[in-house]
Amino acid sequence: MSSKGASHNVQLRISRSSDGNSSHRPAPDSSYEKCNAATVATYCGQLVKAWMKENGSRQRAGGLREEDNEDNDTNEWSGGESVLTNYDPVHRRKINGDMYAHYLNKLSQVGTIDVQISEKYSMDWRAERSVLARVLKATVEQHAFIPRIGELVLWSRKIEGLPRLEARSNEIRMYDPKIHIYHDQPEWMAGVITEVPEESVKFADLLGESDKHLAINKSGFRVECFPKPGSGDKSLSKQYSYVPMHHIRPIIFWQDILRGISQASWHPSIQHALSAFSTLSVFGRHHITGTWPKVCNVSVSGMFLGTDSLFLGDVVRIKPSVQTDPTTDVVLITKIIVRFTDFRVDDDETIQADSPAALNIFLLGQRYTVDPNQPVLTLHRKIDDTNLPKSMHGYGPWYALNSANRITEISYDRVIGRLYDREAVQKWLGDPKGSGLDFGVLGLHDARVYSAMEDRRILSPNKWYWANDRVDGLDLATVTNIEVGKYAEKPDHESWQKALAIIDAMESRRTVD
Repeated sequence: MSSKGASHNVQLRISRSSDGNSSHRPAPDSSYEKCNAATVATYCGQLVKAWMKENGSRQRAGGLREEDNEDNDTNEWSGGESVLTNYDPVHRRKINGDMYAHYLNKLSQVGTIDVQISEKYSMDWRAERSVLARVLKATVEQHAFIPRIGELVLWSRKIEGLPRLEARSNEIRMYDPKIHIYHDQPEWMAGVITEVPEESVKFADLLGESDKHLAINKSGFRVECFPKPGSGDKSLSKQYSYVPMHHIRPIIFWQDILRGISQASWHPSIQHALSAFSTLSVFGRHHITGTWPKVCNVSVSGMFLGTDSLFLGDVVRIKPSVQTDPTTDVVLITKIIVRFTDFRVDDDETIQADSPAALNIFLLGQRYTVDPNQPVLTLHRKIDDTNLPKSMHGYGPWYALNSANRITEISYDRVIGRLYDREAVQKWLGDPKGSGLDFGVLGLHDARVYSAMEDRRILSPNKWYWANDRVDGLDLATVTNIEVGKYAEKPDHESWQKALAIIDAMESRRTVD
């Protein structure tokens, strides 16, 4: 490869049949040919595809992995893997070789910072950045009840009948309205969504599969049984199926759906999933602002909170200040930030903090309530449902708690989860008249308490595991049969850096031409 002059003319001698794998070099006596720019661009595309194949789980898991590498003299980072460990009250928080530390160290030097985060030396970032925005936009525009990649759910391979709340036992049973009998309870399992349908999902799919044009592996969800976090035995992930929408329930309903089923007969994956309710991670870091030494905010595109994924544009339920009070408030998310306060950066770019409050995640947006008698905040106006996201329809009337130019800031631990469409909740719970905003709240509380005690990665007095990414948070070894995270073979970063240099040269040439 050679580069000449300002035009960055690139010459490569490669075979047209190359598969993009740098380890598949031709024999010394193989024939070569001088390739034009179009051929080189194709080759670079093959390199990217090879990288994505090697790290395929990141894409198959929705591209929801924290970006890694970034570098230049002013606002780019070229470090290694991002590692965000738990707060340790004895040894204090230490985050080594980390993008956050890089920027916080720069902030300590320059006093203020306000830049877009660029990670151009990360193949992950290159491959994902053009896709992530479209994926997030399309996901938020679909119904909120539809499961998303990386989420934990309850699921069953076989469902007979329709859910109905049986009044005598107060259990959700599967009822057959044609022959007027209750079927046996489905064998519920907990699993991870690893693929979503190519066909659209409708409300009709909540109770039975509507007409589909594609086979179940294209029209259904791939769900993999959830193995125990922290255990070396990940064999449960091999147990997967493609199932339609009506075979899946949000796991926040675990207490309602499993009521009447002996815990001794639960599938082991359910207990494993309950231990993951107190994990969190963010993805899509894109902007950073800060003033030394007061505060530093990193804007992100979304996060995983326990079992849910939350994107900009989602509506989330907010826990009341008093646990026994009913749930009345929601926030329409317009921004998610990771905030650092009360911290310092050592010479080796290690972040040191003496308080768990030094790091927090906040969700910002417009706040609404169904309680017209809010004792603290002033109600500004009643809002028509038609001007609100679809998931809010039917729960109101709604009142705005902010003026149009003001937003509410909520800490992540006050978030219950995504607000599902009311019609979907009614169908899942088998109660056509019910479904206020309190659905699943008690089960969520109990599961978070259990998770904080059960997950050995959570160090007291902390109650959450701050994961590097979703794979780390769930401690997955494989996704769609591809090894991931710490279980995956380490990629050849040197080869990929060379590939990126080729791509940069080609982009420069196209710009000049």
